[in-house]
Amino acid sequence: METVCFRLPGHGDTTLKHMNSLRFRQHFCDITIVASNNQTFKGHKVVLAACSPFLRDQFLLNPSSRLQVSVLYSSSVVCDLLQSCYTGMLQFSPEEIVNYLTAASYFQMEHIVERCRGALEKYVQLKNPSLQKVSFPIHFVDLLFLKSLLSCHMLLMCHVLPFWESFKSSKYFYPIPTVSI
Repeated sequence: METVCFRLPGHGDTTLKHMNSLRFRQHFCDITIVASNNQTFKGHKVVLAACSPFLRDQFLLNPSSRLQVSVLYSSSVVCDLLQSCYTGMLQFSPEEIVNYLTAASYFQMEHIVERCRGALEKYVQLKNPSLQKVSFPIHFVDLLFLKSLLSCHMLLMCHVLPFWESFKSSKYFYPIPTVSI
């Protein structure tokens, strides 16, 4: 038996564009995410669950039409991440990389976490040109500089501390003497 098969280029992008349009007009929205400052984001569970394992699990555990997310980030970071589920785009200033990285880690949005890690490494190298000659992962950067970028305990716990022991024994670690006054 013969069959006809069509590939529809751009079908996924077009579908998400239409879903975002429906979301914008608040049609068929079945979830309201409440972020800090009580800012809300109305969306479709199926779209958000497809992009965030954390949200998928929350929707499965709590069939409510409202979900409060307790995050330490600004509500604009949360809403930008949720919006990216519909657009596939995320734009922010380099100084905000750590905020987006930690929020994306919270939502388990690994595709965004990886992009933020890469952007953070480039940003750190731009701020510390002497590091450009050395090739090593982001967890080996000057920790004092990275500490100045940290805005959340989660990043420290998830991305820095697991590598601390190996970093301390590497050739890139130079203890800074402390002076008591």
